[in-house]
Amino acid sequence: MKHFLPFALVVLTMLSCGVRIGSEKEDTIIGVYCGMCQGSCFQGYSITNDSVSSVSSKYYDKIDSSSRAKVSPEEEKKVRDLLKLLPGNINEYDRKYGCPDCHDQCGIYISLKTEGNEKIILIDPDEGKHPKELAPFVLGIRSLTFTK
Repeated sequence: MKHFLPFALVVLTMLSCGVRIGSEKEDTIIGVYCGMCQGSCFQGYSITNDSVSSVSSKYYDKIDSSSRAKVSPEEEKKVRDLLKLLPGNINEYDRKYGCPDCHDQCGIYISLKTEGNEKIILIDPDEGKHPKELAPFVLGIRSLTFTK
């Protein structure tokens, strides 16, 4: 019994660290980009712990804070539900799948910023060109209506 208290403290400490690490996500950006277009060739969403904003820019690597606009609660729910379709180990995925935007099919962009580090994943939306576990997310993001 005298070993139970130290054991319980170690377990509680480990569990609390896991929760803290998971909540430190700074910014996630998801969207669709097309190379041969006029105007805003990237349309997507910026998701932080407390807000969802729509974002647009000429290219996915040129997003700035002035291009962000808060979305409606309904749209925020759709985007947060879409994020739940990503695998839990998405940070372990490769940078690129298939050949996104190689034949004007556009590409899907995911940027995960955590603790100052950024992980970018570019996905070919064509069936069979990305891992099967990403298919629900790919279908979901392609079904969103982006404002131009």
